Amino acid sequence: MIYTILGCASGAAVSFFLRFAVHVNHISLWLALSYVFIAVQANYTLRLSILEKGKRKEAAVLALKTMAGGLILVVFFYNLAIGNIGAGAGTDNLPPVTAMRATCMILAGTLLWLYGGRAAIRFPNTARVVLAAILAVSPAILFLTAELCWNSALMEMNFSKIMINVIIYALLEVFAVNLWQKRMRGLTLLYVLIWIAGTANHFVLQFRGQPIIAADIFAAETAFSVAAGYTYKMDNGMSMSFLIVYFMAALTGAAAVRADALECPGCFQWKVAGRTFSLKRSVIRRCVCCLAAAGILTGWINSCDFAEKYHIVINFWEQKQTYQSAGIAPGFITYLQKMKVKAPEGYSSEKANAILDPYMDKKTAESSTASQVKPTIIAIMNESFSDLSVLGPLECVDEQLSFLRSLKNDPNIVEYGWNYVSTLGGGTSTTEFEFLTGNSISNTNGINPYADFRFDNVPNMAWQLKEQGYKTIALHPEAPANWRRNSVYPAMGFDEFLSMDYFKDAERTVWNRVSDLGNYKKLIEVYEKQTGPAFLFNVTMQNHGGYEIDAIEENKKVSVDDEYSQYTDFQAYQSLINESDKGLQYLIHYFETADKPVIICFFGDHQPWLNNEFEDRLRAAGRTELDTDLSVEEKSYTVPYFIWSNFKTEEDLAIQNTDGIDIVSTNYLGTLVQKYAGLELSSYDAYRMEQRADMPVFNFCGYYTAEHEWHYIGENTKYQPWLNRYALIQYNALFDRRKDMRYYLP
Repeated sequence: MIYTILGCASGAAVSFFLRFAVHVNHISLWLALSYVFIAVQANYTLRLSILEKGKRKEAAVLALKTMAGGLILVVFFYNLAIGNIGAGAGTDNLPPVTAMRATCMILAGTLLWLYGGRAAIRFPNTARVVLAAILAVSPAILFLTAELCWNSALMEMNFSKIMINVIIYALLEVFAVNLWQKRMRGLTLLYVLIWIAGTANHFVLQFRGQPIIAADIFAAETAFSVAAGYTYKMDNGMSMSFLIVYFMAALTGAAAVRADALECPGCFQWKVAGRTFSLKRSVIRRCVCCLAAAGILTGWINSCDFAEKYHIVINFWEQKQTYQSAGIAPGFITYLQKMKVKAPEGYSSEKANAILDPYMDKKTAESSTASQVKPTIIAIMNESFSDLSVLGPLECVDEQLSFLRSLKNDPNIVEYGWNYVSTLGGGTSTTEFEFLTGNSISNTNGINPYADFRFDNVPNMAWQLKEQGYKTIALHPEAPANWRRNSVYPAMGFDEFLSMDYFKDAERTVWNRVSDLGNYKKLIEVYEKQTGPAFLFNVTMQNHGGYEIDAIEENKKVSVDDEYSQYTDFQAYQSLINESDKGLQYLIHYFETADKPVIICFFGDHQPWLNNEFEDRLRAAGRTELDTDLSVEEKSYTVPYFIWSNFKTEEDLAIQNTDGIDIVSTNYLGTLVQKYAGLELSSYDAYRMEQRADMPVFNFCGYYTAEHEWHYIGENTKYQPWLNRYALIQYNALFDRRKDMRYYLP
């Protein structure tokens, strides 16, 4: 009787925790069933550990498994209680995770985990049949496990695409099962890894708006360094996927107790130098199966163009759409295959030289008028800095970006307007790449160059300025390994890279990030130490996601337009932007009194990734009769920029849109700054300045012409020769190790 009482007390303790500590304030049949299970199991474990001393180890294992099952129940009931999952949480056309489904699957999985092995030993023939069935259906279940986590369009997927996924998972299953066959742990591990991959894709989509691609593997350290700044919540799809994995892992482990039935009896024996060696046939079979599965999958990926063969539509702009229609595995493989940038059709270094050769004379003419006084050049790429009124009407921005707006009438402003970037919600280094090299992401298959390219022979702004006597310094207040900057910057020719250690005493903001004000104060310190011409390239961090309003200090929270006040991530973002505006004011006021010539280029790296519903509403409110689908999408790739100098520049190079606002794209911006600074340009720079006259904006999405028209990159227009020449020269600049450097240096 005492053990039953103690067991019931254990169940009551869990019930109390669920009801009060975790705020599950309703009693249901399923909560009661959970209580009964925990009480009975606790009773049995106590009896086993006290009355049968020889089975204490078994009792301890049972207790740990029971606690794990109980913990999973607690997590699910908590998320049901707060509305993260369940019928009211939105199901994306999939069955919601109800208390009944969660309880039944968790209890069934836990019981199989606890006692399934005993049943398999008692009924071995049944266990073999169950195991065979598991092996047969696992590829399909692995597919569901991966897609349920994130793919809201799963029910609309084409059958042929589903079969491609299933075949991929079947090959992975053969490899995993034969790699670690004992208790089918290889298959169990595969289930867990696939669920982790699907869950990771879910959160990357949530925070960045784009799925995981192969290039992200090389940026994993960057992702981990900022991961703590986000809030992670369960949803129905992810929860259902976990329940499937938990149940299947438990069922597989139970049925596989008799997995030795799959072994091949006997062994091979041979003698060497009088010694006899043997090898089990099962080991040979497993090795052959592993190698065969790996070889087939590798050969398939290397020899078959997935996009062409299986009609997978590649959308470098909205990669999520490709993944949703094809599935995460074929989508990942498709983008992996595109990571290698192929030479443009008809490419040769001689053709690149022939295009650039006429610009040698133009470069020489411009060099003769170059200024003898070399100003300090400060380029500030501000993390997620944007003016969201570009999407649609927002009154709150007038106040929260009041200083930035006032610069439009500042007599020291050289250009002020909109800069068009090639990334949204993340991928900071793509904007960085375009600014420093003058190249475009549109010619790299959407690959993030910092993650995959070598830079020891790539012409860039740091190289060019060093050739003209500049000291080149990069500053970023975060980990130096983020986006491989600790490798990329030295290869580019930067003399110094000042990262988080240099900023350790700087002022902080949310998530303990260096504030823009603290960043600028350290930037000024570096400027004051310079005795000659210097190029300071500064990447900030303050405005990085996630945008949690509770993380903002009460006195720094701002109000937003009433119609959008329910979107707390928008309010948090605008609160950060308000502080950015103050930091910017401090920076400009300092340099207004500088006694040395200074030119400052300021621009955002991309817009933030905020609530989809908010952005859709704002874009809809801002759409006009003159807008096209492309022009509306381009608004999401638009950030503020300005060029400011405390000396008079010799010429006006600004190009305006139909509203009379200065416009540029990042691939032109770095060269534009050098031109205003009165410095010598390369032939490649001179070429791009001429291209800019016809195509003032050129980014990943499309281009804007001197005739004030937007075009997609793939459209057949009279500007196609410019696109072809640009792609050819960029390939020469990035990948041709035998390129003629005369065309890329001043």
